[in-house]
Amino acid sequence: MRSPGPMLLLAALACEPTGAGSSGAEGGEETGGDTVDSGVAEVDADGDGAPSWPTAVDPAAADCDDGDPTVRPDTVRFFPAGRFVRGSDDRMNTSPAREIGLSAYCLDRFEVTNASFVAYLEARAAAGKPNQTDEGDLLYAFADDTPDSVDERIVEEGSAWSVEVGYEDHPVVEVYWAGADGYCAWKGGRLPTEAEWEAAARGGEQRTYPWGEADPTCALENYAMAGDGHVTPCLDDTAPVGSYPAGASAQGLLDLGGNAAEWVFDWYRDDYYAESPDQDPQGPESGWVFEEANPEGYEARLTRGGNFVTGPEFTSTFVRWFEPSKAHSNGVGFRCALTPR
Repeated sequence: MRSPGPMLLLAALACEPTGAGSSGAEGGEETGGDTVDSGVAEVDADGDGAPSWPTAVDPAAADCDDGDPTVRPDTVRFFPAGRFVRGSDDRMNTSPAREIGLSAYCLDRFEVTNASFVAYLEARAAAGKPNQTDEGDLLYAFADDTPDSVDERIVEEGSAWSVEVGYEDHPVVEVYWAGADGYCAWKGGRLPTEAEWEAAARGGEQRTYPWGEADPTCALENYAMAGDGHVTPCLDDTAPVGSYPAGASAQGLLDLGGNAAEWVFDWYRDDYYAESPDQDPQGPESGWVFEEANPEGYEARLTRGGNFVTGPEFTSTFVRWFEPSKAHSNGVGFRCALTPR
């Protein structure tokens, strides 16, 4: 199992809320290396208008990789080291709620799209490993591999792949955990831990939903409304990533609730919170779930955030859900994290 990577310890800073339509220099000054009022010299080595994260006065304007001009605050958001209250005592598998610490990390503002994942499939094919990791694990579940009542949006045509017209900027789903993990590594990042995901969703507060405490609506997220003993989906399909700016998190991340549930790094165990470390938890060494329908149990990984057919309880910031480690779903996608560099 690949480690999420070494964490960097930084002094705790407060992230200021930002809007979903942020620019690369949102909330900060474009200093070009000039000394700002605080006396800190901001450095922008790659010239993308965003200062490097160790020198940024405003965390919302920090560049997570000042050597790569394609990594900017409008696409990858920096989270300084700090502490937050993880979990909820309302559920067994989210208890006990307690304060834990995280080192600095970065997280994509958007879920990975179908078009972006096709580029990864092409790269794997060019490396002689079509639709598989170096270890032979599958990346994506095509229709001819695993019949599904919902059409897959990425189409395999011999040794080429394409996206169904109109779904290029929708979140990729039907992706295996190994495919999500592999894509993030290919892009120079990693999957976030569930603690990192939850800290980002809670926005420095104990928010129930990424946007705050207001009940979900179809203007805030792509989910299924509950009522009269059943749920009614807003769209009954994925939406293009970033379609719900009103539902953005405090730091401007989109679709942390609804649209596609998101694989995270951790194995799943329902009692993990009771024994996890209080600094940079990485999840248990292995995960296992027993269910009535599967009395022998199965290896399980975690997903977070709910999707377009789950009710509001699954789109909250603290609810944990599990999937078989070799599973795929038309409602599960992912986003990537990055250790600042």
